[in-house]
Amino acid sequence: MTLVDAKLKRVCTIVLPAKANRVEQFAARELQYHLARSTGLTPPIQNEPNATTTGTRVFLGRCDAAAKAGIDSAKLGLNAYLIKTSANDVFICGQDTGGDPLDMKTGVGTLFGVYDLLEKNASIRWLWPGTLGEVIPKHEIVSVPNANTVVRPVLIQKQWRAGAEYGGVPNGGYYGFSTKEKFEAFSNGQYTWLRRQRFFQNPTMAYGHSFTRFYDQYYQTHPEYFAQLPDGKRRLDPKGSKQADMIAMCVSQPALWNQIVENWKSAGQSEFINLCENDTPGSCVCSHCLGWDMPDPENKVPFDQRLETVTRTWQKAKGGWSGWMEGLGSVTDRYVKFNNAVFGLASKERPNVKTVFYAYNNYVKPPLGTRLNKNEFIGLIPGGSHFPWNQPESDDFRKSLRAWSEAGASIFFRPNTTYQGNAFPVFYGKTFAADLSYGFKHSMLGVDFDALTGQYAAQGPTLYCIARALNQPDQAADEFLDEYYSAFGSAKSEVKAYFENWEAYSAKWTPESTAAAEKRNARYESGWYAIYAISKEIFPKAAWETGWNLLARAKLAAQGDPLATQRVAFLEKGLKHAWLVQETANAFEHKVDTRDASTFDAARRQLMEYRKTIEGDFVSSPSIITYYESQSWGNPKANLSK
Repeated sequence: MTLVDAKLKRVCTIVLPAKANRVEQFAARELQYHLARSTGLTPPIQNEPNATTTGTRVFLGRCDAAAKAGIDSAKLGLNAYLIKTSANDVFICGQDTGGDPLDMKTGVGTLFGVYDLLEKNASIRWLWPGTLGEVIPKHEIVSVPNANTVVRPVLIQKQWRAGAEYGGVPNGGYYGFSTKEKFEAFSNGQYTWLRRQRFFQNPTMAYGHSFTRFYDQYYQTHPEYFAQLPDGKRRLDPKGSKQADMIAMCVSQPALWNQIVENWKSAGQSEFINLCENDTPGSCVCSHCLGWDMPDPENKVPFDQRLETVTRTWQKAKGGWSGWMEGLGSVTDRYVKFNNAVFGLASKERPNVKTVFYAYNNYVKPPLGTRLNKNEFIGLIPGGSHFPWNQPESDDFRKSLRAWSEAGASIFFRPNTTYQGNAFPVFYGKTFAADLSYGFKHSMLGVDFDALTGQYAAQGPTLYCIARALNQPDQAADEFLDEYYSAFGSAKSEVKAYFENWEAYSAKWTPESTAAAEKRNARYESGWYAIYAISKEIFPKAAWETGWNLLARAKLAAQGDPLATQRVAFLEKGLKHAWLVQETANAFEHKVDTRDASTFDAARRQLMEYRKTIEGDFVSSPSIITYYESQSWGNPKANLSK
C-alpha cells in the first residue's frame, strides 16, 4: 500500500481519534515529519469524525475506525503495537497511557509502531539526537506491505538513564548548561532519540537502593535491623562511609523481613518489592548472617577464620572506603536467603508478588547453595573496572548470567558500564553489543543502563551499537557500524578508520592494567572518575595526533558533500572537547603537585567557554560531564581558584 507517491503527488492522510492523547499526537507529528523529509510531501493530520473518507489513511491509536476493524489496543500489553492493513487503510495501534511521550514510564505502543514502520519501509535511522543525526533517505515512493502483525517488546524493560539532568539544578541554574532553554532543548532531543530507539521504563518495576531512610526511621527503635560490625555493635561504620543512607542491613533478621512486608502492605501491595541493599557491600558479621554464607572457593581466607580476619582488618582500617569486609568473601547466599524469606511472607498476601534486588559488590557472584524462583528478579551489576568493557568483563558477564539463570532467578542487566569513558573517545561497542545479543539468548529479561553519558561525537558508534543491538539482537555489530559510517557519505572509509583507531586504543586496556595505572597516578581522590587521572596514559600525545590526522583525511574526503562535511565537523567538535578535557586534567594534576592553580583555572575556563559553543549541538552532555568533573576537580565555578 502506497503512503506517498511524490511523482503522482499522492499523499496519505494521518488520522487521529477525536480526542487524541499526547502520545497519539506526538506519533502523528513524527510520522508526518519523517515522511515529509523523505519524500518532499507533507501528509495532513486530521481527527475523527471529520477526517477524509477517501485515499490512503493511516489511523493512529484509539480511533473509532480501529475499533470497527476489531482492534482493541488495550489488550496488547505494555508498549506493544499492531500494524494492520485493510483496503486503503493502515492501522498503527498500541497501548498508550496518554502521558508525556518523552517520559520513559509512559506507554507509547502507537509511537513505537510508527518508528517500526519508518525503519522498515523508509530505511530511516537515528544515529544521535538532533537533525544532523537523522538518516532519512530520499524516496519517491514510500509504501507498506500487507500486514496484520502484533509486535510486543521482548524485554520487560529497556531503560537507559539519560544524563541531561544529571547532577541536579544547583543554585537555580541548569547544571553545565548556560540557559534553561538550552538544557530543555538538549533533554528533549535526547529523550526523543531514546524513544526512537524504543527505550522505555517499566512503571511497575520499582527498585533501587531501598534502605536509604531506614537508619533515620528505625535505628532508635530497631537497631537489630542493621549490620553488626566487628566490634559487636550495630551503628554507622566508623571505618566505612559513615553515611546513614549507606548503612548495610542485617538481612538474616526476621524483624527486618516483617518490617519490609508491613511497609509494602501499607503502600498498597505493589507487584514488586524492592529489596536492593544500600550502595555498600554486605558487611554484617552477626552469627546468623555468617551462618547463612557458603564457602567461597575464591576467598583466600579460611571459611572458619573470616570473623577473626575481618575484625583485625577493621580495627586497623583508617576509615572511608576501607574494604575491610573483603575477607568475608562472597556473601551472595545470605542475600538470596533474605529474598526467599521476604518473598515467602509477601506471597501469602499476594501470590504473584515479585522481589527485586541487585547482584552487586560482594554479593555479585551467583549463589553457591541457594536457589531462587522466577518471581525473584536480580539486577546483575558486573564487577570490575568502569573502563574498559573488554574481553575480561565480557567473559565475567556471560559466566554470571548463565550461573544466575541456572540458580533460577529472573535477570535484568543493570551495568554501570555506560558511565565509562567520560568525554574521551573510548570504543567498546562491538564487544558490548555482542554481549547484549548473548544476553537475549540466555535469560536476560530486561536492561537498565546507568548512565547515558551523551558523548555523541566522541563515542557515537558505541552508543549507536548499544541502542541498535537491543532492537536487532540477531544482527552483528558490524552491520550497525556500517549504518553509522555510511552516513558520512564519501568520507565513510576515513571515518571508519578514525573510530577503529580509538577502538584499538581502548582494546589495549584491561581491568588489571587500568587498576595499575590508577595506582601509579593516584595523586588525588577520583573514585569512579579515575579516567581523568589516567587518560594521559590511555590517550598519549601520539593518539591525539593520529586522531586529528584521520579526521583531516575525512574532512578532505567529504568535500563536495555538504551533509558529510557537517557530520565530520561534528566529530571534530567532539575530539576538540575531549582534548580540552585532557588538558584540564593535566592542569589539575599540576595544581595538586604545585598548589599553583593558575594553569588549571585557565584550562578549565577555556573548557567551559568551549562547551557554551557546542551545548546545542549534541556533541556532549554538559550536565553529566560537569557532574563527573565536580567529583574530581570540585565545583566548576565555586572552586576555580581554591
